[in-house]
Amino acid sequence: MLNQICRRCAELVGHRDRYCENCGAWVVDVLRDRVEVEIGAAAGVSDRGRRHHRNEDALALRDVGGHRAGAGSTWGGAVLAIVCDGVSSSNRPDEASETAAEVAAEALVAALRADGSPAAATREAILAASNAVAELAGCGAAYADWAASGRSGRGAPACTFVSAIVSGTAVTVGWVGDSRAYWIPQTHTGSVPTRLTNDDSWLAQVLAAGTLSPAQAAADRRAHAITAWLGEDAGQVDPHVITIEPVGAGVVVICTDGLWNYLDTVDELAAALPAQAIEAPLDAARQLVEIALHSGGQRTSTSSTASGGTAVTSTPKFRGAVHQNLYLAHGAREVHAVITVDTQQSPGVKENAPLPGAAEVLILDCSGSMGFPAEKIVKAKEAACAAIDELRDGVWFALVAGSVGAHMLWPAEPQLVPSDPWTRAEAKDALRRLDPAGGTTIGAWLRLAGQLLGQHPEAIRHAILLTDGRNEHESPEQLQAALRDCEGTFSCDCRGVGTDWSVDELRTISSVLSGTVDLIVEPAGLAEELRATMANSMGKAVGDVGLRLWAPVGATVRFVKQTAPTLVDLTARRIASGSLTGDYPTGSWGTESRDYHVCVELEPGGVGEEKLACRVTFVHIGSDGTEQPLRQAFIHTSPDGSTVEFSSARIRALWTDDLAQSTVINDKVAEVTGRAELAKAVQDGLAAHRDGNPDMAVDRLSRARKLAEEVQDSNQMALLDQIYDADTGTFRLNRMGAQQEMRLDIESTKTTLLGRG
Repeated sequence: MLNQICRRCAELVGHRDRYCENCGAWVVDVLRDRVEVEIGAAAGVSDRGRRHHRNEDALALRDVGGHRAGAGSTWGGAVLAIVCDGVSSSNRPDEASETAAEVAAEALVAALRADGSPAAATREAILAASNAVAELAGCGAAYADWAASGRSGRGAPACTFVSAIVSGTAVTVGWVGDSRAYWIPQTHTGSVPTRLTNDDSWLAQVLAAGTLSPAQAAADRRAHAITAWLGEDAGQVDPHVITIEPVGAGVVVICTDGLWNYLDTVDELAAALPAQAIEAPLDAARQLVEIALHSGGQRTSTSSTASGGTAVTSTPKFRGAVHQNLYLAHGAREVHAVITVDTQQSPGVKENAPLPGAAEVLILDCSGSMGFPAEKIVKAKEAACAAIDELRDGVWFALVAGSVGAHMLWPAEPQLVPSDPWTRAEAKDALRRLDPAGGTTIGAWLRLAGQLLGQHPEAIRHAILLTDGRNEHESPEQLQAALRDCEGTFSCDCRGVGTDWSVDELRTISSVLSGTVDLIVEPAGLAEELRATMANSMGKAVGDVGLRLWAPVGATVRFVKQTAPTLVDLTARRIASGSLTGDYPTGSWGTESRDYHVCVELEPGGVGEEKLACRVTFVHIGSDGTEQPLRQAFIHTSPDGSTVEFSSARIRALWTDDLAQSTVINDKVAEVTGRAELAKAVQDGLAAHRDGNPDMAVDRLSRARKLAEEVQDSNQMALLDQIYDADTGTFRLNRMGAQQEMRLDIESTKTTLLGRG
């Protein structure tokens, strides 16, 4: 992380993306004493070290997306990393390394997008970088003074170079000098840690010739002398380029001698690399740099890691995009943005890795009303059997019967039991003992589920609640107290059968417990619904995920809302995770997509001033309370149409006096705003109907119908048209039965995902 005094707030702050971590101001001039860069699947760290007065190393990372020129191309994209080490005995080595890294990065991106092969692109990029560094010679006063003095020795700016391109199952490495690249496998597939480069150095030459022993050569004062570099006095540059296709998942590490001086052998480097380097490449890079610093840090240390190999793609698990109009009118305060998020497990990871631990509780209403008609309890038992059949082996589970109070239906003791063919059969057999009687106390049912699931904090914990009635035998306060106790312990999907239960009640439960709510009109539909709900739970890959939002000093987070596939207001559920950060619970994730709408209020800036309004990442807190890394990357589109990818969703504000810029409403922000208004209009109309205010009900439902037409919600339009009289142009509320009312209410909070284009 880069450190300096922020010109706007005068705080000594770190900023990882050229924005002040205190006030959010755009910091233009950046010190290079320590640089940290991450782009999701790759990350790098460069540090000045303990002896140098400046950082003479440089790094560049790029994520080249899947689009490639050429008809019919199936290329899946690439991640590239470059590290350059300025030659200390040359003039302006810091400029040499930075120039080489940036020029080569841009050349590689252009060549790869133009359908160039990674090997050819690497060779051309190194030569372009060499020419650019050579052009630095004679451009500075320091070089002019050296040239005028007539002193001998190397004076032109110079640096070493190493790059890695991870594309699909292949890794292409290029180098000049003594900066190195390594392949470190992360799975047990027979692949071994391998150094991929050979140094261009005096030491390597004498060892290859056998003229000195390794100990004698290492002790020689020329041991660190390089025989090839980039620069005006380098002579003809002959880049080394190799391509490998490693077996299994692994990490590519590229670094300068500032790291390998202290981890000279590949086995030493492999032992120092964290086990979760694929999931958290920035943490891995930081750890390697810290080893170098604590080992002496005489030279600047730089390392970069990128995942590759057949079992892991370069695509992060969480991929998203930020949609906003970054321009605000002079004096404006509110910034709106939509973040679309898609998660998908890599097929290779899913095949090689153990399935995540899971724990399930099936809560079955056995109150007296479940016996009328008799078919209801019969179908509920069949549905429970269908859900049990979806449990995979090893999942902890139990059945809870709920009436006035809650009791264990299976097993007899208040504990969960691992699923296998025998325990599943026993649980289904126990369902025969389920007889309807008594009342409804949903809070008590949830408390027992929470006690059971609380015994397995390491698992993804989930419950399915099936009921047919209202919570009539305990107070609303008792239910709310139970929800407070259960919140954060497990997620819960609620299903109501028939029309005698309360949508508001189950929606409140599902909202607090990060679940869903739905209506099953006829008992015959129970089995398929519970089977699908359990199957969806079995597909979850990570639990207890939080949306972490950082906002600068003085900012106010107006709201954080999930807008698809269901509308959920997360604002009031914020948990402070730092002085300027808060976490909003999003529950468990599998392979799925969701959309979020964020609104932040800022202190207005001057015309032309840019500020970071907020930064969003997704985090997972493990059972021991420690934060577990999640791979993620977010695409940001600039007003000119260009895109860039970062490991966090960055929502910006730029004040302007150009009305043509500030009055534009982002189409996706407009769409989610319209959908939220539609849901509120429907729910307000139904509430007015229940309260005996038909005029207000008709007014709100008429507004809802207009909004449904504007946002092209055909589902809501069809439901509203069932009670709409086209001849009179008004609503006939007497046509609305209980089933229609409940369906309209539930569907109002179900939304379609935004387009990903």
